[in-house]
Amino acid sequence: MQNVATRGTAVTVIGLGAMGSTLAGTLLERGYNITVWNRSAERAAGLVARGAVLAPSAAQAVAASPLTIMCVVDFAAANRILTTPAVESAIRGRSLVQLTTGEGSQAREQAKWARSCGALYLTGGPQAWPRDIGKADTLFLYAGDRACFDQHAEPLAALAGDRRYLGNDAAIARIVSLALGSVFVGGELGFFEGAAVAVAAGSSIEEFSSLALRMLDLLANCIRDASRRIKEANYSGEQASIDIYAAGRQAVQGVYASSGVQSKIRDAYYDYLQQAQSAGKGSLDIAALFSVISASTK
Repeated sequence: MQNVATRGTAVTVIGLGAMGSTLAGTLLERGYNITVWNRSAERAAGLVARGAVLAPSAAQAVAASPLTIMCVVDFAAANRILTTPAVESAIRGRSLVQLTTGEGSQAREQAKWARSCGALYLTGGPQAWPRDIGKADTLFLYAGDRACFDQHAEPLAALAGDRRYLGNDAAIARIVSLALGSVFVGGELGFFEGAAVAVAAGSSIEEFSSLALRMLDLLANCIRDASRRIKEANYSGEQASIDIYAAGRQAVQGVYASSGVQSKIRDAYYDYLQQAQSAGKGSLDIAALFSVISASTK
């Protein structure tokens, strides 16, 4: 991998699980001077062998670099590391990019803490596996101090080519990241359910996988059209109405039942369709489910 960092560019990485280790390793490969810290120091051995420096404490790790990237198990663990007098002193005048998974409110509170310590703060939502780190099309969402996003553009670009700044409120990156997880998890679990039905009927997993990938193209078109309809509040059902979608419930449930496969994903889908019909929206486009789901949160 090509080195792009200027000599002397320093980044600290705290948390050396699968993601944190990959973040540190990728920055090392790009020519950055990396300091690391982890509660279990043995996890740093491979990185140290490649040129990273293992700090003896979290505070010394933070003090070693203008930018600290943190990726630990949860915000409770992050706060136990950060909210000590030594770290609070060391982080003043520096930047923290928090990639730990947590709730929006937790990110907002931690942003307040960082600013009270005189530090810039950015929270991030990696939309990627560790194996995707460093690729041009890898997506990371960020929110918090714009100055942090701008000042550290180069190391952030080294980790993910597609970086989206969502705003000053640190919570928004966490909220959108978790919301995007619904799209991913729904598709992933839907694939597993569908594959179980198809394989039970005699399809090969290779054949079904190939067809499932074609369905992703259809889903992309659906998302684009639904987004337009939601923005315009135009739910005309000239393509296929909620009633038409709902009419297939019996056939779907029959196929699942004969295969002996649970249909939890499809059952949830039909429950939403029934909710829309009960609200008098059966003649509208499937995108009208957005209005039904949004109304249920109020």
